[in-house]
Amino acid sequence: MDLNGMYAAAFRRALLLTRHRQTAEDAAQEAVTRLLGQTPGTVRNPGAWLTQVVSRLAYDWMRQRRREITLAELPPPSPAQNIAPDPAAHIVARAEAAEVRSILQQLPPRDRQMLLLRHGGASYQEIARSVGCAPGSVGTLLVRAERRFKTRYEKLVEGRPSGPR
Repeated sequence: MDLNGMYAAAFRRALLLTRHRQTAEDAAQEAVTRLLGQTPGTVRNPGAWLTQVVSRLAYDWMRQRRREITLAELPPPSPAQNIAPDPAAHIVARAEAAEVRSILQQLPPRDRQMLLLRHGGASYQEIARSVGCAPGSVGTLLVRAERRFKTRYEKLVEGRPSGPR
């Protein structure tokens, strides 16, 4: 077993996926360490095993990075938010949240689950596993679920009395 060659291959794979040198080095080192920790003879194809492990480590890093970027892109709270909340805005926000929950409860369970997972940051793969559908179907199913939600929400808005809320 050529550890230098395996490390180099793992590093190249991680660098290809992450495009981040330090992360690629860390992932390659972790994968090789895990390989060395395996009981001798349990890994039939060390190269394939190593590729799979380093890929998972790289994907985990990218998923974590995506969450960090998403949180970092949130606008900072305005100074007005630190003073005292507007009671009317708070009441309106609570009413809208209650409406959204009510509409979600009216949807079929799979639609509700898919919408909650997606808006919670789940990937299409994670959604597919959770609801038991093919990953290629998730986009279409989400569009349909969003359409059903929007239709119900628009009916609710049309039924409101006009004027300020």
